[in-house]
Amino acid sequence: KRATFLMLPSSNLEKFLSLVVFTTVIGIACLLLALVLGDSLRMAWYWLSGYQGPRMECVEMDGVTYHWWSSAIPQLIKELAPEAITNPMELPMDWCIANGMLTFGLWLWLHSFYTLGGTLLRKYAFVATSICILLCLIILVKTMAFIGLGMFQISWEDGAVKEYEIGSMAYVLSVLLPIFAVFNYWASYRIFKGFQLITNKWMNYDIYKR
Repeated sequence: KRATFLMLPSSNLEKFLSLVVFTTVIGIACLLLALVLGDSLRMAWYWLSGYQGPRMECVEMDGVTYHWWSSAIPQLIKELAPEAITNPMELPMDWCIANGMLTFGLWLWLHSFYTLGGTLLRKYAFVATSICILLCLIILVKTMAFIGLGMFQISWEDGAVKEYEIGSMAYVLSVLLPIFAVFNYWASYRIFKGFQLITNKWMNYDIYKR
């Protein structure tokens, strides 16, 4: 398969970009499909078994009534999305801009890191890359807590913003994450250009030949 792919009449950049787009689209589609399938199974089981929840039959959030067998995907998307996107009218403009930049940089870095991991590793690429990302996040959180650095602090009173603070770490990461992402993409392409038909058992990059 690798020999057939490398012999396609296109440049290395075209092949690399086609693979990145293909895996990105397929990955997002599989993620969404898994969420819908898992949520549908939960809804069906709760509805068929008559599950009422630990205390009450339903809850009301933002004027919408949710039963225990209702879909959790809308609330999941709302919780995962940054407040700068879900609630921009009630937040300070500088807070929204900083939060949006950090969110974009984080997603870009995650995509680039998975691209690098998938290009570099031959076996268990997704698992190994996910573990590395988890370790990086743990180290970052622990370091921030040890040094006393923060990112976003906001407090509300009667539905209005009382006070807020944008920590220095938010500005630092907003700059560093895109830079790291560019490096990851560049390194992925460099590894891809050097693909050989026979490589190391675990990696696609032979460091001893470079």
